[in-house]
Amino acid sequence: MLFYKGYRVDPGELEELVSRFRGVRAAVVVGRPDPSVGELPVALVVPHSPGAVDIDGLLARVAGAVPRYKRIHDVVFVDELPATPEGRARAARRTQGR
Repeated sequence: MLFYKGYRVDPGELEELVSRFRGVRAAVVVGRPDPSVGELPVALVVPHSPGAVDIDGLLARVAGAVPRYKRIHDVVFVDELPATPEGRARAARRTQGR
């Protein structure tokens, strides 16, 4: 669970939206620590290929589907996501910068 301006934000809900977007192979949403708001939701995205994901389109799609406090504040492209042996994203990696 992430906390943004006192609101609870479920990263799984955002991950589902991001993962269904065209060009996204896999995604995880993490909290980026921010002293003024708590944690900023940030999507770590593995694209199918370079340039396959329209960042503005992705952010607009998520913004149109969730309340303002759940919006993703940044998209970071990565080659792979840290995973457990079962293939799930490591919970310990859900916070960036700690």
